Amino acid sequence: MRSSPVSILRAARRSRGSFWFLVLQIALGSAVVIEMADLAVYFLRSGSAPIGIAESSIFLISTEPKGDPALVGASDRSALASLPGVRAASRVACPPLDWSIVPETLEALGQPDTASVGWTLEGDAWFPDALGLTLRDGRLFTPNDRSDASEAPILITASLARSLFGNEHAAGRMVRSRSRRASLRVVGVVADVVAKGAYVTASKGTVIHLSPGQPWRTQEYVVRVDDGVASSFAPAARAALERIDPNRWIRVRTYAEFKSRITTNFSGGALIVSLNAFVLISVILLGSLGIASFLVAERTRHMGIRRALGGRRRDIVRYFLIENFITTNIGLILGIPLTYVLSLFLSKLDPSLSFRWSIVLLGVVLFWITGLLAAFVPARQGAQVPPTVASSRV
Repeated sequence: MRSSPVSILRAARRSRGSFWFLVLQIALGSAVVIEMADLAVYFLRSGSAPIGIAESSIFLISTEPKGDPALVGASDRSALASLPGVRAASRVACPPLDWSIVPETLEALGQPDTASVGWTLEGDAWFPDALGLTLRDGRLFTPNDRSDASEAPILITASLARSLFGNEHAAGRMVRSRSRRASLRVVGVVADVVAKGAYVTASKGTVIHLSPGQPWRTQEYVVRVDDGVASSFAPAARAALERIDPNRWIRVRTYAEFKSRITTNFSGGALIVSLNAFVLISVILLGSLGIASFLVAERTRHMGIRRALGGRRRDIVRYFLIENFITTNIGLILGIPLTYVLSLFLSKLDPSLSFRWSIVLLGVVLFWITGLLAAFVPARQGAQVPPTVASSRV
């Protein structure tokens, strides 16, 4: 004895409260789980994604000189720049992806409606070359540029330039920094650099300020070398700095080593999101199991009648599986628009967090499996009820 999907749906809707509660649970749960899956994939990709600098040939050097940081810093930089195979050496406030990097709001001069967020990097005139940045428009810093000029020079990335000026040339234009309360001149536009991490707002929007030296005790340097000298650079750099001041702390590491510690948080973020998704799916599975058990128990007499009329146990199981499958699909149909709305909010964080059908399909299949698992156990229990017992119940 078989029933059509339409008749099964009509029977399910008689238990309106349970039916619509299950639909709502699947709709909301699927939207959240799908976006969690998208976030997990996003974090995993972000951890290994290039950030726009010459990562493989860059070294980071930290040291604490005993003398005046400004004077020692200039001597250190010159010593590092003179080593064989060094393409550029720079004094910096911090390298890209460092936790100390802060946002800065810029606006095209006289156009406050163009305000855009840029992540701040600071270094001397050799900083862009030490990072291996690609110039797109204008020029890079020169030793003659002054950070204390009335119109201090800055470099911005292509993404930030588009946000501020659209398709117009940005080189030579003036911007105002709200945080610094100063007018700045854009002397050049470079290719996009992810300065703060791909999980933050406007991650590719970066502004590079000219800062000849840092007055802090710890001095930071970025050095870009030829591939052929990378293996021997660390001891050579250490020896060069010790000749200037032998009694100081020195740390030399590749940018890859520095980045691996930073991007561990991407893997951690993916793990946390995945665990939350697993917990949510488990809660939905238990909720669906409870509702399915309630619906089966509520229709004990109905099942007895079907058994008495010749219905087999597998027909009863099939009935409840189809009912759950239909209910799950209704919930998923309602959940897809909710997923799209959530993706619109996440896309403001990063445009790559957009609505993707591949992730949606994965979520749909996952909820199909979850729904069938939740309905199978109660359906089998209901199919075990003897016809004489079931039909005798009022």
